[in-house]
Amino acid sequence: MLHYNGASQITTVVKQAGQTRLGRFNEIIRSSDGGVWVAGEHGVGKLSSITDEKSEWAEYIPDSLRMRDFRQPYEDQTRELTLVARLVGSGGRRLLRFDGRSWTVIYNGNSEPLRGWRGADDALWVQRDNTLLVNRGEGYERIHRKGAIAGMLTDVLRESESVFWVAGSQGVARLTAPLCQTPSAASDLEKTVYAITEDREGSVWFAYDDLLVRLQGLSSKRFLLPKDILLPGGRTGGVSSPRRMARSSSCGAMAAS
Repeated sequence: MLHYNGASQITTVVKQAGQTRLGRFNEIIRSSDGGVWVAGEHGVGKLSSITDEKSEWAEYIPDSLRMRDFRQPYEDQTRELTLVARLVGSGGRRLLRFDGRSWTVIYNGNSEPLRGWRGADDALWVQRDNTLLVNRGEGYERIHRKGAIAGMLTDVLRESESVFWVAGSQGVARLTAPLCQTPSAASDLEKTVYAITEDREGSVWFAYDDLLVRLQGLSSKRFLLPKDILLPGGRTGGVSSPRRMARSSSCGAMAAS
């Protein structure tokens, strides 16, 4: 693994495969914390930084899974890896998830290519040969391919949590979440939202007539309002303060810490 400095035009050896237990290095991707993940013959490695001389190197070898040839790593917003490996002996391919401590097989498939990645709302996308699948929590759904992705699928570029590109023999396609959509964590609430705000930690708060909902990333938490205090229906307004929210009405004032 090499690091090239464009300004000084100096190339530095960062790590050699022979110095690790990974065996041959197959693929390298940037990690969300500024380091890199390395997928190798026997597992994965993590380098905390490619520029810091004191960077830390960690190796994760799942000996109990009896797998080899780790490839196609993708990191999601929770810093979990999704990647593919082969079974020792049979050569069958498996889609794996690694959370930094433990390994989980999340899809069995013997086709080539096989890859998987996380999309919006924690959906798991899988490319199995020329078939594109998505699992939003209720099983795998086959995606009808047309236009640019109607031909042979050749590569996937994950741009962010909700955006990825698919390249094929007919062209390229970009999948992104709709501009306006109901968060999956609140999809069961068939209620009118009277106020919305974002706090300093990036959480989004929704005020219903009898309920407050905090949406933080892919998770949510609900807070029931006291039975004798309801937000007035028929009009909307603002929710203020990230730690303490208040709403005035003709009935008085209500607050929730």
